[in-house]
Amino acid sequence: MKPATNQWLAKATHDAERQFALLSRSDICTKISDQHDILVTETQTGEVITVGQGHNRMSLLDPTEQFLEDITRFNGPPFRLKETRDGKFGLECGPLAKHFNRLNPGDLVIDDELEYSTEVEEYIETLRKMGVLSERFSRPEDLDSAKERRGYEYFNELVETLRARLNEPTVKRRIGRRKEDCKSNYRSVVTYMLKHLEMCRKLLVLRLDVGYRNGVDRPDLRSVKTVQEARADMRRFFANGRHNALFMHIVGHIGKLEYGRTKGYHFHIVIVMDGRKVRMDSYWARKFGFYWVDCITKGEGLFFNCNRGKRKRYGDKVGIGMVNYRDTAMQGRMFNALAYLTKEEQNVRVRLKGQKNFFRGTMPRSVRAEPCEQAQKE
Repeated sequence: MKPATNQWLAKATHDAERQFALLSRSDICTKISDQHDILVTETQTGEVITVGQGHNRMSLLDPTEQFLEDITRFNGPPFRLKETRDGKFGLECGPLAKHFNRLNPGDLVIDDELEYSTEVEEYIETLRKMGVLSERFSRPEDLDSAKERRGYEYFNELVETLRARLNEPTVKRRIGRRKEDCKSNYRSVVTYMLKHLEMCRKLLVLRLDVGYRNGVDRPDLRSVKTVQEARADMRRFFANGRHNALFMHIVGHIGKLEYGRTKGYHFHIVIVMDGRKVRMDSYWARKFGFYWVDCITKGEGLFFNCNRGKRKRYGDKVGIGMVNYRDTAMQGRMFNALAYLTKEEQNVRVRLKGQKNFFRGTMPRSVRAEPCEQAQKE
């Protein structure tokens, strides 16, 4: 690799990491909203149809994660007893009191097959030790099932205990390791995409969500796909490309496995093609979508083509499609579009035990030619 290439790669990587660090939680939440909880797929005639309403299991944890975030922001108990002018006692609400009605431990689904983030694991363990996983309170003043303690007393104890647990050095180290893993994954994505861009000069970037119908609109299908089956299908999807002309111009891929209560196991994948040899990103994304449905899942799958109508959906923030070596602004938008794969706030809050959800192709080892020289020859 020549010095000029080293400098370009170093600068591009630095710019991408700086942009990643500046992304706000609202930016990431916007990207989360694009990870379709409605089960949709495309027909051979090009029509996009809804086949069911998905319910992502991670959405059940959204109130919990907001609560855990606020615990670190606000001090003091959620509720305090305060004497009123007539000599009676009432409850004075602090900033954390709003979470009392948003959290209901009895509704929290705990799956032994899944692994939760450090904060959520500490929350669940605290609830277990307090023995309130089965309790339901409509109001802070309500008594528990044994009629011994009131809801606000449990909630105050929960906040105090959990706050102490989250401040323990061992827990802080675990949270720190997760953040470092996120940064490492992002650097990996940046380097991976820049090296491919350096080699090809143009990349056609496709975004697909692929999964299974899971009996939502086809009662004849099995209602459940195991994680082993889902992973095997994804391995076969890319492995088959070695002997399939459809995959001839693919240079790389990135993906993430997720789980939804109705959607089951599904993948968010990025397919990277050599932009010198192919165009029409929506066309290619559709072809790969139907390959997943027809050849890999034998009709049991579904897909969503994020490249279709991308301008209408993403406006001037569109970061998928054709990415040119010279267009640094488009490169920045591309990394924004890929940020949800690795950003800490969106890093998989629930993951499969002992499994990595994030995956990508093999890192390119060599550069075909000096990019600046290639650009001059064009």
